[in-house]
Amino acid sequence: MFLVAAGGILAFFGIVLYGPVLVPALVRVLGWPARRLFGATAGLAVANAVPNPRRVAATATALVIGIGLVSAFVIGAGSTKAGIERSVDQQVGVDFLVTGIGGDCPRRWPPSWPPAPSWGSCMSSAAGSSATSRSARRIRR
Repeated sequence: MFLVAAGGILAFFGIVLYGPVLVPALVRVLGWPARRLFGATAGLAVANAVPNPRRVAATATALVIGIGLVSAFVIGAGSTKAGIERSVDQQVGVDFLVTGIGGDCPRRWPPSWPPAPSWGSCMSSAAGSSATSRSARRIRR
């Protein structure tokens, strides 16, 4: 992981430092096929870029910096999310965690609902059985 970060930082500084040298050369090399493929529009772009290499390099460097920062944050957020999910999975250790709102089981079955299923000790107690809820939470994989 450290080597990837170090490589990204070095590539970033390399692009920033060598952008004014690389971009004009790339414009000249890629300008000829671009003129053939895209016609007059590409020809005008290349003709404008060649006499102003520092302006083109500054624009390209700013674009690369922006894309690099966005990519770094997206990758960092994805890595953080995966790490948190892995940590929670190791601590909780269950496939499903069933909990109720305000308690483990309903106090009484509402009359408007269909007939109650057999829930064992959960329905036999007015407030719900804490032993049943603890065992339900500890279902192992």
